[in-house]
Amino acid sequence: MEQSFTTQFIFSLLDDMCAARNNDEALLSLKINLHALLPCQSMSILALAADQQLNTLISTESAYTQLTWPICELFERAFHEKVVVIDDVTQDLEFMTQPETIRNDWQKVLIFGLHFADHKGIILFHLSPDSTLSLIDRSKLLALEAVFKSLFLQVQQQHALSLLVKERTSALKNSEQRFKTYAELASDWFWEIDDELKYVYLSNSDNEIKYNKYQHFLGKTPVELRSQNESTQLKKWGHFLHILNQREPVIDFEYEVKGAHGQDFWISLSGRAQFDERDQFCGYLGIGKDISYIKHREFEIQAAKEKAEQASAAKSRFLAVMSHEIRTPMNAIIGMLELLEDTGVNEQQLEYLEYIRSSTGLLLTVISDTLDFAKIESGTIELESNVVNLERLINNITKQFETQSVKQGLAFNVSISSSVPTLIMGDAHRLAQVLFNVLGNAFKFTRQGSVSLCVDKVDQDITFTIRDTGIGMNAYTISQLFKPFTQANSSSQRRHEGVGLGLSIAKQLLNLMQGDIQCRSELGQFTEFYFYLPYQAAEQSDSPNKSLAEQKVARLSILVAEDNLANQMVIKALLEKRNHHVTLAENGEVAVILSKAHSYDLVLMDMMMPVMDGLTATKLIRETFTDVQLPIVALTANASLADKQLCLDVGMNDVLTKPVDSRLLAQKVAHYAKAH
Repeated sequence: MEQSFTTQFIFSLLDDMCAARNNDEALLSLKINLHALLPCQSMSILALAADQQLNTLISTESAYTQLTWPICELFERAFHEKVVVIDDVTQDLEFMTQPETIRNDWQKVLIFGLHFADHKGIILFHLSPDSTLSLIDRSKLLALEAVFKSLFLQVQQQHALSLLVKERTSALKNSEQRFKTYAELASDWFWEIDDELKYVYLSNSDNEIKYNKYQHFLGKTPVELRSQNESTQLKKWGHFLHILNQREPVIDFEYEVKGAHGQDFWISLSGRAQFDERDQFCGYLGIGKDISYIKHREFEIQAAKEKAEQASAAKSRFLAVMSHEIRTPMNAIIGMLELLEDTGVNEQQLEYLEYIRSSTGLLLTVISDTLDFAKIESGTIELESNVVNLERLINNITKQFETQSVKQGLAFNVSISSSVPTLIMGDAHRLAQVLFNVLGNAFKFTRQGSVSLCVDKVDQDITFTIRDTGIGMNAYTISQLFKPFTQANSSSQRRHEGVGLGLSIAKQLLNLMQGDIQCRSELGQFTEFYFYLPYQAAEQSDSPNKSLAEQKVARLSILVAEDNLANQMVIKALLEKRNHHVTLAENGEVAVILSKAHSYDLVLMDMMMPVMDGLTATKLIRETFTDVQLPIVALTANASLADKQLCLDVGMNDVLTKPVDSRLLAQKVAHYAKAH
């Protein structure tokens, strides 16, 4: 009968636990059903963790649900004996190691141990103080082991599931929060348009600022939302609609939107077409970004760029005008000096002329350096690529310093290695400018001793070493040497003239030619400049016995179109000095009329003249004389490559730059006399 009662009782307990909606109800049901057998104030189920700690899975008292229990001998006994009873926990040294809350509140405890194949558990019964432990029927408790195990497994499974759900929920919340934070920082929002291309969803409804800014998008298409400026961009929007019609991805499509409150702003859209289960197009999903700040910065940068370009263009125009206005009188001054020397001046007058010539040369160097620096700085300087007779170029440059070396009492030594090629491809004028600047610097700062130039070939580079025994420099001066407008001595008492551009220009020109320059020096001892440039060998059979300027040239009839009276007189005198017949024209219109009325062997044409400029006049002459190739040489103060190209484009044969070197003028005349 007892056995039947026990079996019926067990099945009743199991039915109650199965009917419970959760673990709390199941545990409470067990507590109530066991009250007659085991009156207790609370029940707790513990599970042994991997760290050998017992964690509370569930308890009928909420105060005990978060407790962790250290493993002790009492619990170990319970795993083997199943039932362990403690009549007074305050007297049990083993139980005193448990949480303080338990030691203070509990007095009598029954421990039921559960031992499974791969894990262990404990059911703790916190008994009433008036419970008589000797009357507890241990056999009945042992008979309930199956109930206890079933409840433990149920609680453990739901607890594990609860932890997993909690962990996944926490991870999901963290991910969502992280995503929201990133989206806010990136000013991104999400959108959806339907198959009619109307906005049906925006993700910014939880943000008041974004809600007010974008809510008017709903029910409208991007085309309907575009600003007045955007409506004129037909090609842009035609391409956008073509992408949508082809269901292609939209990537960073930028456009200006009409604001809900009248203030337009810029957005960028990216998205992909969406299709339903029947593969029917149902709209686009994507992200949007407010790019107003970026666009405003772009507009500011573009405006600044255009302003800088306008300033650069104005600067270039100013430099062109300044070049013309300065070089034109300089041409007259230099020409007059040469003509004055031919008038039989005495020795003292010749000395005065030499001083004037020297000052004129210095002024011309300053003008050229300033203009060259401005071109380099603005990136408008261009290099020519022609056949250069390197040996002849070096000899021409060094000859200009031989007289200076004699006057200063300096030894001037020039050495050209036999490995140096005679002919190379390059810009002879710019290479000569570099060599002249560096050599001039050496002579300028050397009072006694010597100056030497050594030219050699190292691999595919031509190297130049210029050494002097001058005043030398310290390390700081060398570090500042190639900076523009910097001089070794910039005080008002300095002995040497110049604006500090020569070496800066030399370095920048060498850099343009893929070369470089270096300097080493010791104060009061020496200075040595070393520079190199890559070269490309050239072949040309050009070895005349006499230069064109030295050959006798037949008397030519030359038309000179020049508006400046002083330059008219100088050029006329220089040409008549060589027995040529000269006709003057004060502007391009007169030059065209004269060229039609008379037959000339050569025309020297200024670019900038009143009434009609030289370019227009040349075009008209070329249109008139289609069968006769009348040589026309530009004689201009405009010294840039662009100006020279303009002259050649309109039909001129050559260009001479003012101030005109009389020897170069004679060479050009001789060349075209021979061709004619």
